[in-house]
Amino acid sequence: MGLILANLICFACHFKSIINIVCASNFFPCDSDSIVFLVISIHNLAFSYNEKSSIVFPDWKVDDRNPALIMGESGSGKTTLLQLMGGLLPVQKGSLVVDQIELASLRSRKLKAYRADHVGFVFQGAHLIQALNVAQNIRLSTMFSQIPNGMIPITELLEKLNLSDQRNKSINALSTGQQQRVAIARALVHKPAVILADEPTSSLDDRHCEQVIDLLLETCASYSAQLIVTTHDRRIKSHFSHQLTIPTK
Repeated sequence: MGLILANLICFACHFKSIINIVCASNFFPCDSDSIVFLVISIHNLAFSYNEKSSIVFPDWKVDDRNPALIMGESGSGKTTLLQLMGGLLPVQKGSLVVDQIELASLRSRKLKAYRADHVGFVFQGAHLIQALNVAQNIRLSTMFSQIPNGMIPITELLEKLNLSDQRNKSINALSTGQQQRVAIARALVHKPAVILADEPTSSLDDRHCEQVIDLLLETCASYSAQLIVTTHDRRIKSHFSHQLTIPTK
């Protein structure tokens, strides 16, 4: 019994020292004595496209993987925030943590790796390449990621999204709904931790709005991906337990 207890104490000390090393690395900001895993954290974040004005974002913390919604009118900066979260824009001022990663500390090479491996994007339009078939469009997302070819789950995604019989079809042969599903598959194929969706329902009627948001929620949940959506579409508010509203200036 004494030997077991000694081993447990030794393991606990070893685990804490590992946490201290990780915290000191600055890649995962944390306190080893009271660790809080932050899925999203915004603090004193601001971004400027020019010297005349800047967008100041409200502070926000999300500490679980329930879907998150960012709302705001056109021009409020919600798409800018999504681009900051996706590593498409650099953090200029303040702190931005996404899935425990402090983006303000990432420079060019690490930011590219973060974009390639950690994030999937779903846009308002499908933005598919007409010259490629369905499977080829989905595979595009893996070109810059670290996922091995044998681990790319194209067949699995096609089955899950009811697209198996469309695998080799051209994009022009698909309906709008099928194209949207291909875009979702493309966002998930490299198994990202985070899916960022920009206005995915704003141009849809009520029926298709519900279909798309349900599909996003269900698919992200099945792949354990954190879903973060920006929108001004109030029809989808009830689907999200975490919500941030960016005020218009």
